Amino acid sequence: MLRQRLVGCLIALASVGWLVPMWLGLDTYLTFWKAEAYPLLLRVEQPLNSFPFLDFASDCFAVAFLWLGVIGFAWSYALSAWLAGVLRRDNSFEPKPLRGSA
Repeated sequence: MLRQRLVGCLIALASVGWLVPMWLGLDTYLTFWKAEAYPLLLRVEQPLNSFPFLDFASDCFAVAFLWLGVIGFAWSYALSAWLAGVLRRDNSFEPKPLRGSA
């Protein structure tokens, strides 16, 4: 029972974990525009710091989309394997009648 819950939690974490680097990338990108680019558009001055905002944001987006692609592939593979098993047993997608119904 505990093992099943642990595996379920790990699957859920892997399925939605790509949101963390996506959020970091988007937040960093927006911070760059608020802190660095927007003041430069209003008046000419040097950047406030040397942190590579856009490089970090780009790396976070790359990790998030790679993670999303791997998870999407894994779930697609699992779904296709499940459907193949259903088709092998039933040879159709037609729903079966419920017990006790006419």
